[in-house]
Amino acid sequence: MEDKKAYTEAASDSDTQDNSRRNFLKQSTLLTAIALTPGTAVKAAELRVDEKIASAFEKMPLKMEVNGVTHSLSVEPRATLLDILREQLDLTGTKKGCDHGQCGACTVHLDGQRINSCLTLGIMTSGKKVTTIEGLAKGEELHPMQEAF
Repeated sequence: MEDKKAYTEAASDSDTQDNSRRNFLKQSTLLTAIALTPGTAVKAAELRVDEKIASAFEKMPLKMEVNGVTHSLSVEPRATLLDILREQLDLTGTKKGCDHGQCGACTVHLDGQRINSCLTLGIMTSGKKVTTIEGLAKGEELHPMQEAF
């Protein structure tokens, strides 16, 4: 009988040690996996959170003329003209370069004046005429700027 009692106590101590070892291994494995997770995966998770926050913003109506065609859109107040042109109107000729207004890749004409579309909020262009690189051509004849590309 005493042998059974001693065996039960020894088994109980052994289980406790195994559990603590298992828990240690589980926790250390998890911490290692988190530490080795690439930054791109972390950024992707952050972007999903940003999208959820962005969806909470109320969209505003925007009416503007782009390359001679009038568009009525619903845009977020914080969306740039560049993002609206590329994502909602599928006009990808205007490029996102530095996103700081230094490179000029996002240049468009707004009522005949040259602007950086990455620095202009889309809602500020309401009722105005926007000309992108796609709108410079006269029919089938390319504009010299388009030919340069």
